[in-house]
Amino acid sequence: MRMHDLLIIGAGPAGIYAGFQAGLRGVKAIIVDSLPMQGGLLTTFYPDKPIYDIPGFAHIRADHFIEALMKQYRPFAAQAPIHYGDKIISLKAIKDGYEAISETGNIFQTKFVMIASGAGSLSPRKLESMDEQVLPFVHYSIQDLKRFEKKRVVVLGGGDSALDWANTLLPNAQSVTIIHRRLEFRALQHSIDSFKLKGKVLAPYDIDFIAKPSALHIHLTEIEKHTQLTVEADEVVVCYGFLAAISTYQSWGLEAKQEGIVVNSKMETNLGNVFAVGNASTYEGKSKNIATAFGEVAAVMEMMNLRLFPGKKHVYSSFLKR
Repeated sequence: MRMHDLLIIGAGPAGIYAGFQAGLRGVKAIIVDSLPMQGGLLTTFYPDKPIYDIPGFAHIRADHFIEALMKQYRPFAAQAPIHYGDKIISLKAIKDGYEAISETGNIFQTKFVMIASGAGSLSPRKLESMDEQVLPFVHYSIQDLKRFEKKRVVVLGGGDSALDWANTLLPNAQSVTIIHRRLEFRALQHSIDSFKLKGKVLAPYDIDFIAKPSALHIHLTEIEKHTQLTVEADEVVVCYGFLAAISTYQSWGLEAKQEGIVVNSKMETNLGNVFAVGNASTYEGKSKNIATAFGEVAAVMEMMNLRLFPGKKHVYSSFLKR
């Protein structure tokens, strides 16, 4: 059986970039992803979502960003192929590395492992206390922006996703209101300031329940004063984040918690030569964004390259022939 230099788990932004970095260094890698396409969370949940914190872009749509990453990666696709639609379910140490077994029975042997699977298997945090007839009008991802044109839209949440979607919807919706249970937002200040120019914020409020006698009626309670309020809407977008299934990682012997796999400053897990990057990892002071993930990938690839090829000089992308 072929021994790979590197098994990359996940074909989201970090995994695709890791494949490119592997190709630059002559590392024989394979990328395995449980989804039938590349892009991870961005492709599955947010293809139309604009991203504002990618270096070199004022903003770029998620699906366009993934295609740009794939264009960069494709020259090395033969050296680091992507194996789609197959989930790694076990990882055990063997002589000189690890053996990973997938859900379909494929076996991959590798010297190093990089877990770049985001937060792993994800499910959105669901909104509770709703009438059944409300469900078709409550969205945990947006696949078609046209549905929200000329509509009264309420966005629930206070993180970057909530603000990004709210700002994206503003130009074409009849109105956009953000309802958040805290006064403080966990988003970029520019996004907050931009939304407040034309949108409406209700905070701090808790959702009591949502009913639909005609339009959606969102019943709220102000957290500090306990006063009640009802807001009418046509569509609701829920941005409460996602729940990660970490039990798989723990079954491999990895130290993991809800925030991700625990790593040190070198992105090393508690298992030798197994690394975790991007949203798959957690450490004190972690900033979970794509730019951070790319830096982590590059650092791991350089360190791994030194272990695979002692004394070999670093290859810079500026040396590539176009």
